[in-house]
Amino acid sequence: MTFALCIWGNCIEDRVTVEMKKKKKKKKKKEEEDEEETNNNNMNKNNCKKKKKKKKTKKKKKKKKKKKKKEEENNNNNNMNKNNCNK
Repeated sequence: MTFALCIWGNCIEDRVTVEMKKKKKKKKKKEEEDEEETNNNNMNKNNCKKKKKKKKTKKKKKKKKKKKKKEEENNNNNNMNKNNCNK
């Protein structure tokens, strides 16, 4: 509700309504700033997560390749040893 005091055609709004309007404006500004910050934070988090995931997958692939090579070498060595023993 708005109350106005009018004297000779000049109306002055009640202090309460003016303060409420100011508070609403401040709230809107804060909400907009908060939204921007959260959006920026989310974007940064997403970017960081993506980078980290890519690095991890590369490392895992390298580890798997190394394991396969080691297994193959072990198998070859075992086969050679068996062959030597059989002779």
